[in-house]
Amino acid sequence: MKNNNFLAVLNSDDDLYEFIPKHAGTSLTPTDLYSLKPIGVGTPFVEGLSSYLARLAAAHMVSVSALLRRVIVNYFPGSRYNLKNTIGSQEIIAGMNGMGVNVSTFVDVLEKLTGRLGLQNLTMQSFSWLLSDYKLLSGVNVWCPYCLQDQRAANQTVYYPLLWGLEVFEKCPVHRSQLLKTCPYCGVVSSPLTFRTVVGFCSKCNAWLGSNADCRARRSYETGSDFFVRLFEWHNTIEFERNMPTLPSLLRYLIGYRMKKIHDPVLNRQVSLKKKMFGKLLSGQMLPTLGVVLWIAKIFKMDPFDVLTMDGDKMFRKDASEFAGIGLPVFNPDKVNWLKMHGLLRDVATSKASSMRIEDIAKVYKCPPGEIISRYPELCNEVTKRFNRLNIMTLLGQPALSTTGSALMPECPLP
Repeated sequence: MKNNNFLAVLNSDDDLYEFIPKHAGTSLTPTDLYSLKPIGVGTPFVEGLSSYLARLAAAHMVSVSALLRRVIVNYFPGSRYNLKNTIGSQEIIAGMNGMGVNVSTFVDVLEKLTGRLGLQNLTMQSFSWLLSDYKLLSGVNVWCPYCLQDQRAANQTVYYPLLWGLEVFEKCPVHRSQLLKTCPYCGVVSSPLTFRTVVGFCSKCNAWLGSNADCRARRSYETGSDFFVRLFEWHNTIEFERNMPTLPSLLRYLIGYRMKKIHDPVLNRQVSLKKKMFGKLLSGQMLPTLGVVLWIAKIFKMDPFDVLTMDGDKMFRKDASEFAGIGLPVFNPDKVNWLKMHGLLRDVATSKASSMRIEDIAKVYKCPPGEIISRYPELCNEVTKRFNRLNIMTLLGQPALSTTGSALMPECPLP
């Protein structure tokens, strides 16, 4: 018979239990499992659910395998969650920090057993309205050795932040050092959760994974210095409320306002996304992956944080504000017929004239686009929306009957 008790398995490594909180079993109301408090909730460095489960097992002095197979699995609905195979290869275990039905199931069970609400915040489930789960998680255990060492040196509970497990998250925002995936002692790459995971230690050789930081690597953390940290901070400020994705609106604005040409070959060449995928992103039928977000930011020379959090209207106002602050010394506003320009803007906005971009109108009048936007923000907004509607419909393969009069195609409202 296997002995799943940590003391029996690792009786020579008493320091593995240094992170077990004192009075771990103290609870105001009776629960099946200890009501262990998660770490960092409400901060960018919130603990991942796999880290929480490993600490929960340690608090009960049993292995992760024993806790899962002898306790937790009994509360899973149905019979498809048998957990008989290798723990790390189980879909519901490997993806527990991500999003989806399995994550919701796991969270519901743990909340019931521990009496702790809000464990969803230890997963990416709260971002399910914003991002796709495709290639969201790295699928292996990832850590910053300097953060682990700092936690131990400060006599804090050792844990793995949720951020570390994201596929495209490569550097620690605190120490600016590369996150590690391979044990420096035995060379093993482990799953985020194995049958006897102990936070901060290698699942294979039990070696401590922390390391003293080189003075050149140690840097102080500044709020807003990292895209992922900023994203988590922003999401915390909206208190995990579900919102509508803003990317479709933003893409319409970027295509209509920032691209010189918008016919299919140019679009495909510049954005390098398949037409079918791009159409689904525009229509809101598909959520972007983190990789797509970073790629769009690179193509349009944007902050990736803005790609995920701004809609077209907000981006328009931001651009207008930036353009308004750029002065061109050779530009003389007295040489522009503003009355005539106003009439053209009004005609374009109301479909009495052909659809145009603000940049095109600026070239005709030899005027900076920012100057037009700052003088006529509402008209410019309507001109841009109309240009976007017409051309997005073309990109999606839907015919535009006419660009003037009452035969104008149906509107494609911005979110």
